[in-house]
Amino acid sequence: MEKVDDIDEETMMGGFVKIFLYVTALALMIILLAPAFEKALEKEEKRECLQLQKLSQERRDVFFLTPDQKEQCDIHGIKINALVKGGG
Repeated sequence: MEKVDDIDEETMMGGFVKIFLYVTALALMIILLAPAFEKALEKEEKRECLQLQKLSQERRDVFFLTPDQKEQCDIHGIKINALVKGGG
């Protein structure tokens, strides 16, 4: 008589194969979608810098940037004429 606790090797291998396929599919999706996420993030950063640039022109007397904002906009080549405050 066969024990209930005994696991059939074929069933166990099938489970490992399924897990391997799911992990592989997930890894491929991440690899293929990463450039799209990076491009979307870059676009959002540029949009934010353009918005900051506009605000700096509208509110010259009271507008300032944080060091992080300045660095971000410098990376994207967007010049903002404003004081930089904060950062320690």
